[in-house]
Amino acid sequence: AGTLAELAKCGTPSIIIPYPYAAENHQLANATHFEQRGCCLMLEQSNIDNLLNETLNLLENPKFLMYYRHLQTHIFSNRTIHHKVHRHNHIDEF
Repeated sequence: AGTLAELAKCGTPSIIIPYPYAAENHQLANATHFEQRGCCLMLEQSNIDNLLNETLNLLENPKFLMYYRHLQTHIFSNRTIHHKVHRHNHIDEF
């Protein structure tokens, strides 16, 4: 959750690949949470073969990169961040 928050705070477009063996699958839950809010693309390790295509798609589309950057900085700058962190750093809400 810490890395995702830092990426979003800095407005860094990213492709997140959650570790599938993390406790209670919390990395997948956190990545899904951010992806649903438009802050990143998520790619599961089982689909790692798509990483190159996803990366090239992002790099070839500057408007898409600006969109991610805007959403991330908007979420983190225009409202106070309140989140509950469970024992495995699972973000429940912003």
